[in-house]
Amino acid sequence: MVDQHFVLQIPDALPLEKAAPLLCAGVTTWSPLQHWDVGPGKTVAIAGTGGLGHIAIKLAKARGADQVIALTTSPDKRDGLLELGADEVIVMSDADHVKDRASSIDFILSTIPTAFDMKPYVSLLKHDGALVSVGMLEATQAEAINFAEVAVKRVTIAGSFIGSIAETQEVLDFSAEHDVDPEIRVIDTESINDAFDDIADNDVAFRYVIDNSTLPTAGN
Repeated sequence: MVDQHFVLQIPDALPLEKAAPLLCAGVTTWSPLQHWDVGPGKTVAIAGTGGLGHIAIKLAKARGADQVIALTTSPDKRDGLLELGADEVIVMSDADHVKDRASSIDFILSTIPTAFDMKPYVSLLKHDGALVSVGMLEATQAEAINFAEVAVKRVTIAGSFIGSIAETQEVLDFSAEHDVDPEIRVIDTESINDAFDDIADNDVAFRYVIDNSTLPTAGN
């Protein structure tokens, strides 16, 4: 028996292999987008464009944000991010590009998993904007934040952690209704170590999904 509080319904329109990453990366990015009411009238940016970030781009687009911008330090990712649905790509390692877009974004969702210099990201935010991290579960770098600019612009810096069961059902239903299609690679169990190595090498812009039918059977 299962407590009904923890049961989720996978919509018929959503293939199981596509639903799998929504149960983790999907709800982790959906929760702050929902909480901060990201949608029409908002210019949104996604920082960190791997397994979580690419789903965040798709969700923000489907929620009707006026503009969805990908933030990356890798210029060679630009074409791929535009293909994912980003309206624009800002290369954060290009100081002039960042300066040109200063105070132009309402909401930044960061999926960057390690401590980073937040100052260039805060510079992109409008007055009353928000920078929300879902990936960095550690102390910030020394001098990573200039609180003078935070105070002058009344910027919110916040964090979000996964999401509730109710939010998980929301993102499943929303994704089925709006054709949010996570980028996945289905692998068998023998490929798990190789997949882990790719993740450790930061060489993955999608979500791996393990085909459980390839699990070794008892006695093998």
